[in-house]
Amino acid sequence: MNRRSVLASMGAFTASGSLVIGSNAFTSAEVERNVDIDVVGDPGAFLGLRYPNGDSQYPEGDPNATPPETLSADGTTNLFKATNQFAADIDTFSVTILTGDEAFDDVDINENEPDDFGPGAHASVTIDVDCVEDTTAEVVVEISAGGTGFSVSAERAFTVECQAPSNGNVNTSIAQFNGSGKFVFNGDESLDGKELRAWYHDGGAISRTDTATANLSGDGSSINLNQLFDTQKSIIALEFEGEDRYFIRDTWDSNSCTFDGSATSATEKTGAELCNELDNCTSTPAICSN
Repeated sequence: MNRRSVLASMGAFTASGSLVIGSNAFTSAEVERNVDIDVVGDPGAFLGLRYPNGDSQYPEGDPNATPPETLSADGTTNLFKATNQFAADIDTFSVTILTGDEAFDDVDINENEPDDFGPGAHASVTIDVDCVEDTTAEVVVEISAGGTGFSVSAERAFTVECQAPSNGNVNTSIAQFNGSGKFVFNGDESLDGKELRAWYHDGGAISRTDTATANLSGDGSSINLNQLFDTQKSIIALEFEGEDRYFIRDTWDSNSCTFDGSATSATEKTGAELCNELDNCTSTPAICSN
């Protein structure tokens, strides 16, 4: 599948340098200077790719340099992390399904790229898979990234295994943040008509949006928060206004005031409990000072 060709263009820069690419090979890479080609594992490439284990969880030690033999997809599932290891910002980033989605009832890719995709930042890419019967198929994606003076693209194949809900594959968490601003609520009541506020992270400070009313069709169990609040901010928690109910990402780290943007379940807290989680942030909404 991997076309092991690398395109290096002569451009505005005259200094020689080294272009580091993954050992699985990028389909193409372009930089504006003379380059030598060094082949390394995917995590060490300029666009570093790190893969989860087969259960969709990332290892705590050394990162996985190749996709798992089989990825068990339970609704929204971690696919890979893409880390910017260039010396400049990534301005464009996309992940596109090339083949394999036809085997399932529905497949969506969520790039989850950060607001500022600068050096060291990463996108936690997830895949959302639905199936009405147990299905295993190879899904091939194209990964593309670019910035001032560089662009890279790669194809990667993932063997995705989906179990139908009727076979016991039901997510029992009451709420999840599922990537690209999507919030899923499995409570007894619908989100439709609820007054909501989003709490978001902005450079170590925590703010919250104005109130917005959810206006949903269907069963009212999911909502796109980015669209509801007209924002691309990094949302860490959702407030059910007037109910003292707050759902915070399970990937939130209260010690560092940071979080992993990958798909995650959410824990329900009271307002006081949420404010305690934000003690180490540089600033918080006024409600936490009362």
